[in-house]
Amino acid sequence: MEVQTLVLSKYIAATEHDDGIIVFSTKTGKIIKISEIVWEYLNNESIHKLPADIREYLENNQILVDAGRDEFTEILNQNEMINSNITTLYEVIQPSAYCQMGCFYCGQNHQNINLNEKNILSIVNRIEEKIETNAFKALKIGWFGAEPLIGMASMREITSRLKEICERANIGYSAKIITNGLKLTETVFTELCNTLFVDSIEITIDGTEDTHNERRNLKNSDKGTFSTIIRNLEKILQLRSENNYNVKISIRCNVDQVNQDTVIPLINFLNEKQILQHVKFYTAKIHEWGDKSNDEVLTFDYPNQEIFWLKKLIENEKAVPLLPNRVYNVCLATRKNSFVYDAYGNTFKCTEIPYINNDTQSEFFLGKLNQDTINDLDFAATWESDIKAGKSYCLTCNFFPVCGGACPKSWMEGNIPCPSFKYNMPERLRLYYDTIKKN
Repeated sequence: MEVQTLVLSKYIAATEHDDGIIVFSTKTGKIIKISEIVWEYLNNESIHKLPADIREYLENNQILVDAGRDEFTEILNQNEMINSNITTLYEVIQPSAYCQMGCFYCGQNHQNINLNEKNILSIVNRIEEKIETNAFKALKIGWFGAEPLIGMASMREITSRLKEICERANIGYSAKIITNGLKLTETVFTELCNTLFVDSIEITIDGTEDTHNERRNLKNSDKGTFSTIIRNLEKILQLRSENNYNVKISIRCNVDQVNQDTVIPLINFLNEKQILQHVKFYTAKIHEWGDKSNDEVLTFDYPNQEIFWLKKLIENEKAVPLLPNRVYNVCLATRKNSFVYDAYGNTFKCTEIPYINNDTQSEFFLGKLNQDTINDLDFAATWESDIKAGKSYCLTCNFFPVCGGACPKSWMEGNIPCPSFKYNMPERLRLYYDTIKKN
């Protein structure tokens, strides 16, 4: 390639560090360190002055690319190719419309209703049809809520039927679950692992005991939920160790202005209880959900605070993903064949729509299970068109390969869902480099 045709890729992030510059390619995931002089050449149209071996090195890592290269279209084409060859059918099922908790930021309306036999049969039949008419190699079920463990009877029935279908089709079967943890007893955990084929469990804990109990309170009682969840966690971690269960356990801490100061104390608590080293721990900023704008608690610098939490986890010798990976599909909404089935027999293309006010009026509502056909709306194509049209910041964003636009629903609603790493990447890069150098 001629030197004069080379330019700096639009898909990089860089920051100063000690005596050089750390450069991260968001397109390839490669991270390198170069001298300040080389960096000056790259940014001052002096690429031709660089030695040939350095230019070749930067080309190989796609820090330098051909001037006529349409990198954005390349990213879209790669995404389309990967998505057209997905071999795992992913479906989300909400076996219950009820949850014991009354979290203030939750946008759902809960009713004590579980999936009935008719809707169970419809879900199973629709999934079976997808398996029969596509070349899938595996089926993955996501159990979601409200609180899915309230609908254990439905989970058992659905799993039994789907597992039989997968065995006949000679494809794999597995499941994951997001739960509040209250009903995650030793007996339930054992069943999840042994007969429901769950390989991933996520539990939410919103800070230390007093704070968590105020935020994730029971609807019908003043009794706190923190101690029950921690007790269950300790027991299932012991069970996993004793029985070699191959199941990943994650703790998610939802954070806002009010509880941000309890994240590090929670990390310390989990470390002292010898829980931290055996789970994945991560934080998530509370966002708008249904009619819950949650504006009053969102005015704080989450990206800056997140760096302190990441440093604390590293201090506790906890491996944390500091740099984002390449994203080919942002969510279920843009994934072909994937639906969300709620306990009323509705189908959706987004997990945040069921049980909110007027959920069946949403553009993510696909129809009722009792309809003859349900159209899988092509949100992937719509989302791609919106990006090309500049309806989001994605077209010109250097983080597009590792973000993909984050959340189509948020952009459609006029909210900006850009990930925190867009705002704290310099700190992440330095932290990553220091951690690698230390180890």
